[in-house]
Amino acid sequence: MKLEYSLYDISLNDNEYKENITDALKYKVDAISVLPSYTKLVKSFIPEEVKISSAIDYPLGTSDLKTRLLSIEHSIKSGVKIIDVVAPPSPLTNRKYDKFRDDVKHVLELCSSYPDVEVR
Repeated sequence: MKLEYSLYDISLNDNEYKENITDALKYKVDAISVLPSYTKLVKSFIPEEVKISSAIDYPLGTSDLKTRLLSIEHSIKSGVKIIDVVAPPSPLTNRKYDKFRDDVKHVLELCSSYPDVEVR
């Protein structure tokens, strides 16, 4: 079993963010999941064996594919090892399943360029 701690609270300042994550590290977590904008901060103080996960297009999944791909690439280059992508609701609710499959295909293609990155 793997334990992952998620912190997506945008109202916290950097010190509060560090405090929350430092507290979570006491529980021997395997990964810390943060929004892409907090990746560099978190990477600067967590142990190397703890993976950084990033929630892409959280919480609504309403960004277009190009924006999601840029966010994924930026996150990976910033040190993220686990990518969680929020499914875009529009193609699903409008029964545009081919568009949804195409979006997923592009995400997987991009991430496959980075063999040490896990996609969820």
